[in-house]
Amino acid sequence: MQFHHMKHKKILQDELQGFGIIMNKKPPKVKINKLDKGAVNVIKIEKQTHLDDKTIQKICKSYKYNSAEVILREDITMDILIDVLEGNRVYIPMVYVLNMIDKISIEELNMVARINRVVPISAKQKWNIDGLLDRVWKELKMLRIFTKPKGQIPDLNDPVILPKGKNTVKDFCDKIHRNMAEQMDYAWVWGTSTKFNPQKVG
Repeated sequence: MQFHHMKHKKILQDELQGFGIIMNKKPPKVKINKLDKGAVNVIKIEKQTHLDDKTIQKICKSYKYNSAEVILREDITMDILIDVLEGNRVYIPMVYVLNMIDKISIEELNMVARINRVVPISAKQKWNIDGLLDRVWKELKMLRIFTKPKGQIPDLNDPVILPKGKNTVKDFCDKIHRNMAEQMDYAWVWGTSTKFNPQKVG
């Protein structure tokens, strides 16, 4: 089999984690508020099975959190607590692109396709490139917004791209021109997120 490079997957993960990049995990539900005085107070919303209060307090103090409020909304490990105390971790989704599938058998391809978060492609033969693009869009949670000039059909060739969390009508207007939102009274919106098609907003 020609999957020896898959062995480097963990090496890649460890290297990135060394730079504070944590893949395919959500930020821990832990909040630490530094206080001016008092001890390290641990508030456990979720039962802790890995760390007791004394261990948590000791770790916090080693990071100069001598007076703090630690709120735990999930069961954490020592590594998770340290990640929060470091304060420089970035949590991102990641997919692994496995190239050169034109060099393997159908049986091997079927096995690769079952591996979590792996997208098999052949750059040379241009196999599954559309599948890779669709997966990237899904992971980034980007939106394509198509415009419809008044009295004309929708323009499906040049969409406006908006990221998750910044996809309001104002965000759309700001993407077109910074003064557009101030000059607009309302907009008509089509799509699955509207109650009516079209729906007047603004």
